[in-house]
Amino acid sequence: MRKSHSKPGPKPTSKSLIRIHVTKGSLHGYNLHDKRSYRREILRKLAKKDTWETVVKRLNALYIYNKNRHPENAGKFRRDMKYIQKEFSSDLKRSTKRKSKVKSKKRSRVKRSTKRTTKRKSKVKRKKRTTKRKSKVKSKKRSRVKRRTV
Repeated sequence: MRKSHSKPGPKPTSKSLIRIHVTKGSLHGYNLHDKRSYRREILRKLAKKDTWETVVKRLNALYIYNKNRHPENAGKFRRDMKYIQKEFSSDLKRSTKRKSKVKSKKRSRVKRSTKRTTKRKSKVKRKKRTTKRKSKVKSKKRSRVKRRTV
């Protein structure tokens, strides 16, 4: 008899260990080739009949299975999944939202001392400087125009 030369140790496993099985008819009435409005209407009905989380899980599984071979179809699954999440999770948030507690009183600001460590220039001086700069810029532009025409 001949011995096998394989190395001892754990057997190699597939890349993904978890498989989500989506059987035909699990999204009864949903068809990718229908218009978006009709697909979403059916998904709303399915979400009310079954929980919206299960519908999202099924759409996500279909998205994952199709993202490499059929990216157009996968995009439709993804958009429909996001739509259902947005549509129904907002209802969940509204119903479970708590009423806010009594707001605490605002704290008064701590008064700073009037002495400042850095000296600030007055606003009047700043304004004068900016007007001087603008006039210089205008004169430069005029001189450039004159040079070009001569």
